[in-house]
Amino acid sequence: MKPHLLLNLLHAVQERGLGLPRLIILLDLALADGYRMRPTDLAHTLCLTTAAVTGHVEWLVQKGWVVRVDSPSRNSYFVQLTATGAAQLMLCGITTDQIETAAAA
Repeated sequence: MKPHLLLNLLHAVQERGLGLPRLIILLDLALADGYRMRPTDLAHTLCLTTAAVTGHVEWLVQKGWVVRVDSPSRNSYFVQLTATGAAQLMLCGITTDQIETAAAA
């Protein structure tokens, strides 16, 4: 990524109040099967506690960018990216082509 594109991305992320952990959650969900992951898997990806991830997820839920979906086992839940959340990635300048290219690398 070119330096000016990275600066534009960082500015867009800051405008939305995302911060890096929340951006990574949205990106991870965009790359995940069914656009959903368990909070424990997100915590592992981010090297954060599940409690910290829960706080970030709650913020994203309140924005409507993700939803909680019950798991079949009912012991946990999934965090799933919404269309609004995917649109936020695009507003930050991240296209689906870029996400797919990153996933293939």
